[in-house]
Amino acid sequence: MQCTACGWPLAETSVVSAHRTSEGLVCYRRCVCGRITIRLRPPRRAAGAASTPAPAQVLAASGGQRLAG
Repeated sequence: MQCTACGWPLAETSVVSAHRTSEGLVCYRRCVCGRITIRLRPPRRAAGAASTPAPAQVLAASGGQRLAG
């Protein structure tokens, strides 16, 4: 996945915050251009279930707004 504003790989962005929810791991990442992206990684399935993990989903991206920090 890449930043929708500048094309930078999201895997190379800074993690601002991450926490677990009932839906999986929610991760807020800041790109080098300042955009914040929110991603959801579903929980891993139990052993014996389908071996392919569900992909992460981009939930939202800010319009270039910068957070303090």
